[in-house]
Amino acid sequence: NTCSELKFEKELRVRSEQKEYEERNERVAISAQMMAMTKDYAKMEAQLAEVHDLMEVKFNEKVEMEMVRFRAKEMELSEAQEVIAGLEVEIDALKQALNDQRGMV
Repeated sequence: NTCSELKFEKELRVRSEQKEYEERNERVAISAQMMAMTKDYAKMEAQLAEVHDLMEVKFNEKVEMEMVRFRAKEMELSEAQEVIAGLEVEIDALKQALNDQRGMV
């Protein structure tokens, strides 16, 4: 009886140690997988940050270019408005001269 009990206890211990060994291996494998995923995530995050920074620089360059174009167009518009104002004054003066000339005739 005691012999069979000892044999049973030994089998239980062997099974328990085997289960513990398998669980430890599983934890090691999961930890390795998590570390690999963390490394991949960090690499992707760094790449995304780099792309973001590059896109931001390009965007800012484009905005600056458009601002230069906008300022040039503003100056062009201002010059055109000055020409128009001058021509309107000239038109009014010519109309007045024409009216004056008609009044003399």
